[in-house]
Amino acid sequence: MIMQGNNLNETFTNTDNIGTISYELNRCQRSGVRVPMDNAEFERIKNAFERNGGMVIQNCEWDRHLDKRNADASSFGSDTMIFRSGTPPTRSELFEELIHTSQNRQGRFYGPSNVVEMEIEAKRKLVANQRVYGISDVENAETIRQLNSLLASE
Repeated sequence: MIMQGNNLNETFTNTDNIGTISYELNRCQRSGVRVPMDNAEFERIKNAFERNGGMVIQNCEWDRHLDKRNADASSFGSDTMIFRSGTPPTRSELFEELIHTSQNRQGRFYGPSNVVEMEIEAKRKLVANQRVYGISDVENAETIRQLNSLLASE
């Protein structure tokens, strides 16, 4: 899914030669100041994700990809997360993309028919687990704003 303002669109990516389609889920750009998480903690979580077969991408080429989609983070399928280069993601960005990769691993994401449902579920989980995930009140307010926008679009 690509979030551009309040509009929802999907990106289709052919992931293999037998026609498997993967959808992109993005965290919309925040309206306020971005506060990256602690680099050591990000590296620990990133390394664990990669040890389990995942891939984390952070480079200028993918920054342009995120810019085109008005997003700060993105995930493809169950094993790829994309974050802006040069700085760790925010806690909300990281945990939302981890939620989306988990949704994909569980086979719960079908594509365009339930994009909004998966986004709403992820944002509700972030809000419900704000303290567990160590998400600041400012980030949580941004997630609630994004959640309300999604709920209004249903």
